[in-house]
Amino acid sequence: MSPDPPTTPPTPPPAPPIDLHFVLDESDMLAFYTAASDIDPRVKEAWAKYRRQYHLSIGMAAFLGLALLAGLVTNMFGMRDPEGRPVIAIALAAAVVGSVWTALQYRKALSRNARASHVSEWARSEAVRYHLGPQSLTIGPDGLILRTIHHDITERWSGITEVRDTPDGIYFQRRDNLCYLVPKRIFAAPAEARAVLDQSRAWLDASGHGDARRIRAFLAERDVQCSGCNYNLRGVTARVCPECGRELDSGLIAASSSNERAG
Repeated sequence: MSPDPPTTPPTPPPAPPIDLHFVLDESDMLAFYTAASDIDPRVKEAWAKYRRQYHLSIGMAAFLGLALLAGLVTNMFGMRDPEGRPVIAIALAAAVVGSVWTALQYRKALSRNARASHVSEWARSEAVRYHLGPQSLTIGPDGLILRTIHHDITERWSGITEVRDTPDGIYFQRRDNLCYLVPKRIFAAPAEARAVLDQSRAWLDASGHGDARRIRAFLAERDVQCSGCNYNLRGVTARVCPECGRELDSGLIAASSSNERAG
């Protein structure tokens, strides 16, 4: 008897679209903007700019303070005007005070309380409240369909760069950096949220769009350190750091490119 021909395993049926219905409230927006301050490349760059200006102010205060101290201790030439008045010394002292005051202002702006206050104020603004209320979101192989009390939106996967995961929500980030929000509180169990996240990412990857492939290609040929634990991410193909589990997103490319230009 001739052997039976090899059988091809059946192709699994395509995953059905996911329908989600929920009410987006103020607490969801507050959680989103709190997370965005850590994951949004534009916000992170703004905070990095504040930190650089803070450190520059400290450096200026230290330099001017040393110059003032050296002049006062050694009576350096030029510390007094022709009539013997300590004009330059007074100017340096004023510059030191100004630099210290500027550094303190940046330090205050960079504090956790200041950021939380800013986020709370923005999350309660009229521009944000416009997006609150009942939401119906359908996620499928072609993209997203969002229905709200104000508008209906059809978004192809070509318009999405990332499906982000945070402790409080799943966020579909558009190419213009706006996001569609799905709060995790609507799921009965964490496994349900994970299933929606994984399937959405699978559809995004299958569409050939998004940043996942770009990140893998970027890490394939570069030594890039994880911002969470400094692990070398070269060759990593997963969406998270294998050492600390931190999410890898397009901000990684932006940060690494900035460091390369600065170097």
